[in-house]
Amino acid sequence: MSSDLILTEHEGYQFEIRINELFMQKLYINHLLNLLPCFKHRFRFYSLILSLKTACVFIFALFNLNLYAQKEQTLYYEATCTYKIESAGPIDKGAEAFYKNTRFVLYLKGTWTRTDLNSSSGNTITLHDSKQQIGVIMNDYGNQKILVRMNQEELKDKNKQFDQKTIELKEDTRNILGYNCRLAIIKLSDGTEFRVYYAPDILFSNKQFDSPFHDLPGFPLEYEVMMGSMKFRYLATQISFDAVPSAMFDIPKSGYREMKYSESKN
Repeated sequence: MSSDLILTEHEGYQFEIRINELFMQKLYINHLLNLLPCFKHRFRFYSLILSLKTACVFIFALFNLNLYAQKEQTLYYEATCTYKIESAGPIDKGAEAFYKNTRFVLYLKGTWTRTDLNSSSGNTITLHDSKQQIGVIMNDYGNQKILVRMNQEELKDKNKQFDQKTIELKEDTRNILGYNCRLAIIKLSDGTEFRVYYAPDILFSNKQFDSPFHDLPGFPLEYEVMMGSMKFRYLATQISFDAVPSAMFDIPKSGYREMKYSESKN
């Protein structure tokens, strides 16, 4: 007569011990009983191995969760970024005097974007809502206060120079405001090129906040701008993710002379 003896660990780790051709003689029964302590020790050994494996799986899971959290970057909802403007090439004296003490401020809140270009001669404010696809330009220079409204088609016309742009990501890096920024070269269809240093760690829920940077994998903290034949550099000097008042994006109902977009192009 033969019988099978199977010991199974409850976590799923299984080992089998088969004893064949055991007869009812006392000699074989004693032999089986003598083997049981050995099985007991082996069971303890496999339990220890199981505990170690369980710990390793737990540590591996924590490691993967940490990597996943790092990959899932925070998307910011609002921010204020201030830039200083400096020449990035030869410019005439008039432009140099204009931009010497000029400050550029970018405000973001949800789908709204606002930019303020503040100089000693006056101010230019732009508003853009990426959800409604509307825009406003307000110029305040001397006695001239002009407001220009733009619909979706007019916005496309205003930004058409960026329609066929290409972005080439480079390995060059630069630290700006404590962020590790990477270099990108943006090329326009007319052959114009400008350099951008962007921060991959700063991403916004509104990806349509500025036409030149729609497809950039990060937020621009330094970039170049062409003004005719002159090139300027915008360098971030401060960035804050504090709440931006909603009133910053209100369109004035009075105080400006309204002009059509087609007229402003002339």
